[in-house]
Amino acid sequence: MQFSLPKSILAVVFSSLFMSSLFANSAEISLNSNTFKLQGDFELGNNGIVIEASGLHNQDRGNVLGVAGLLFGDAGSEGLNAGIGLKLAYLDPDFTQEIECPDTSVCTTEFITRNLDGGAALPIGGKVTYVPAAYNRVNARAYVWYAPDVLSFDKMTKYQEIGADVGFNVTRNADVFVGYRNVKGKFKGNDVFSSATSTIDTGLHFGIRGRF
Repeated sequence: MQFSLPKSILAVVFSSLFMSSLFANSAEISLNSNTFKLQGDFELGNNGIVIEASGLHNQDRGNVLGVAGLLFGDAGSEGLNAGIGLKLAYLDPDFTQEIECPDTSVCTTEFITRNLDGGAALPIGGKVTYVPAAYNRVNARAYVWYAPDVLSFDKMTKYQEIGADVGFNVTRNADVFVGYRNVKGKFKGNDVFSSATSTIDTGLHFGIRGRF
């Protein structure tokens, strides 16, 4: 099944994320030389349920869209909060691979160009945030999402997303931050191709975060 999204649809999705982030409890933009990510967090009342909606675009490697739900709250230590939950992630890789044909009986040329279709996953995971009591203008955050084959669909067999950042309060409701993230998916092969891993984004980024 082909999952590749047209650029017009992706533009609508990212525009919707931008508009919804205006009504979120917090919103952030992060980027590096190749990647742009927008995320909005929505708190559902005072019951500790947080919804995260995000879109990531890498100009060379593809796109990742995600909606996550977490039970988030006090982790039992001053300044430490944590949450666990489930995420729906869609990975649309821009991945082209030219390889030598491993089976000449099914190939018409010596080399074949391979394009990866998109895929979805239901990774489980969570995040941790920490604000030191003595230096409450500084904050740190780490998160991880992981889906094995049983929670991945179509040709995707694994999804992984990890990240961490450190921020500083410029004002009471606005942070600047610098961090690291790695987002990738693994896709199954067929009679001709072996499995392949598509890394959508990896490395450092910086951003701004606002609370409303």
